[in-house]
Amino acid sequence: MKLGLWLPAASLPVGLPVHDLERRADPEEIAAVVAAAEQAGFAYCFAAEHTGIPLSREASRGSRYFDPMASLGFVAARTSVIKLVPLVIVLGYHHPLSIVKRCGTLDHLSGGRLELGLGVGSLAEEFALLGADFADRGERADEAILAIRAAMGQRVASFSGEYYRYEPFIVEPGLRPGTRLWIGGRTRRSLRRAAELGDVWAPFALSLAAVSAMLDAAGQPSSTEVAYLPEREPLDVIGDREGTRRLLGDLRSLGVATFVPRLVHESAQHLIDQQAALATLVAEAG
Repeated sequence: MKLGLWLPAASLPVGLPVHDLERRADPEEIAAVVAAAEQAGFAYCFAAEHTGIPLSREASRGSRYFDPMASLGFVAARTSVIKLVPLVIVLGYHHPLSIVKRCGTLDHLSGGRLELGLGVGSLAEEFALLGADFADRGERADEAILAIRAAMGQRVASFSGEYYRYEPFIVEPGLRPGTRLWIGGRTRRSLRRAAELGDVWAPFALSLAAVSAMLDAAGQPSSTEVAYLPEREPLDVIGDREGTRRLLGDLRSLGVATFVPRLVHESAQHLIDQQAALATLVAEAG
């Protein structure tokens, strides 16, 4: 099983305590945590996307969200092997070629370390803020993924669809052929989208039982990896090693390929220690 971490301090999700690391968001501490995770064997670093959260939705959506591409570019310069995953880029907020260019640039400058997280989005107010269509966002997202795939490995991109249509455009640098696509979501439709158009399904804020039920109902294709992101269930590895071992066993039984927990911590060093303890337990389990 592979491990991933959310970029420290880059977002303040609901339901988690805010400690000194999050409040100060010191770049050197952030870099130290990610570098330590890489040293411990973590495979991925993730950052989410939101342009703005309506004040009326802060209690349910959280507040701070760093720009994912700028944040992961910073991480790329301070690490060497950890994979960089914006999770998720909201497809309706961007033209497909804009995603290809921005992510292709990061992939090139990081030495081929980008994997691309994509999602439909669900915050209607943010769609309105950006002048994006909300009602048909699912259909637009599906076509955008097809357009992104069509541009992979192509210096000259063309596409003809219902929502996106363009004649040959040079997009350089672009995405490597075979760039893996992570599809985020917490619905059966997101799982179908991952099976049909992506490589990894990344359900978030769902119980393991709910994820298992969705996989059973859908008949999970063997080619669709599952990454589990229990955003609102912070894990205290050091304080509950046996409970963590049981959870890791449950994840393996479900076939989870990547685990991306939020970890209980009170400082940067505490978070580094929690990461190391988790990596040790995963290694011990084989």
